[in-house]
Amino acid sequence: MTIGSRKERSVRENGESDETGESVMEQEKREQDAYSILSDHVNAELTEKKSVFLTDAYPVHSEEEAAEKIQEVSRKYYDARHHCFAYVLGDHKEIVRQSDNKEPAGTAGRPILSVIQGENLTYVLIVVTRYFGGILLGTGGLVRAYTGSAKAVLHLAKEEGKILTLRHAQKLRIHLPYAQAESLQYDLAQKKIRVLETVYEAEVTIHICVPAEEAKGVILEITQKTSGAAQVVREEEGFFAV
Repeated sequence: MTIGSRKERSVRENGESDETGESVMEQEKREQDAYSILSDHVNAELTEKKSVFLTDAYPVHSEEEAAEKIQEVSRKYYDARHHCFAYVLGDHKEIVRQSDNKEPAGTAGRPILSVIQGENLTYVLIVVTRYFGGILLGTGGLVRAYTGSAKAVLHLAKEEGKILTLRHAQKLRIHLPYAQAESLQYDLAQKKIRVLETVYEAEVTIHICVPAEEAKGVILEITQKTSGAAQVVREEEGFFAV
């Protein structure tokens, strides 16, 4: 339930800034810009009516790299009937490819792709290799099997912590005296702010990463918390895990 005055609702619906200074349109764009990636190779296996489906998921950054991985899987399982795949590339998921690899049209590549898109993933390739078990699965059975295979490998990736959500973020570097460090580190942990690195030299340097739209507020809060003892420097801005 959304609570607010008619005036507040009217302002937001018209795309004007809310109390955070960010309009609804800006908020929606920020949410759309967030995406997830696979950090490492994952494989899974599924058996359906004696047909064996071997699934490999890879992080890829170009169509050339995706093609190399598909060839790699094809060579590894050279005696299999089908190597069906789908991949998505680009920060805005603008590159999309899929192949049924001689399975009936729409029964393999499209289901794999749908699973990838349903997880809001990009820079990812999923290849499902099928060893035919002698029993025809039918169109519906194939769709379920390829869908299930893609879901299984991504479920395993989640369990292994290999799926990362990236969003528009700002890296900050904090310099502060030792006397202030422990208290600030506690506050960062309580607010679940991602700490990238902490360096102990003549002073303490803490590298953190925060959502870009929260950077200004975080800097102000750190400055107030340390009574101005901390120096906060804005560093790289881009898509990072936060």
